[in-house]
Amino acid sequence: MSAAFTPVVHTTTTRVISLALDAAAMRQQAHALNIARAGVAGQPSLQVNFEAQLERARNSLEREGRVSDDSLAGVSPRLEALPAGSDQDTQQLDAETLRLAQNTVEFQALLRGLNRHFGMLAQAVGDGRR
Repeated sequence: MSAAFTPVVHTTTTRVISLALDAAAMRQQAHALNIARAGVAGQPSLQVNFEAQLERARNSLEREGRVSDDSLAGVSPRLEALPAGSDQDTQQLDAETLRLAQNTVEFQALLRGLNRHFGMLAQAVGDGRR
């Protein structure tokens, strides 16, 4: 389970959303650093490796019809420097600012999804009463 967000009720849904929130928070840091480093020679652009790690979970979903805890083992967002000279290693300020704004919207959507999930759990515990 992620250290940044430890849910009280453990479900696969909360685990996946927790990992995605951790990745979004790390991505926010990467974008902020990329903006700060824009135009500075020798400073590589940073990115977060997360979505590629979810491939095993996607395969589990297709194969078993659900995402198993085993398929999430080892999935953890990681901050990585882009290789020097890569197409994305150009730290263009406008593009990076746009990615930062997009990440903010995605983070907010994840929070809304988590809130909705906890709302359904609360409703189930309360026999549908509020």
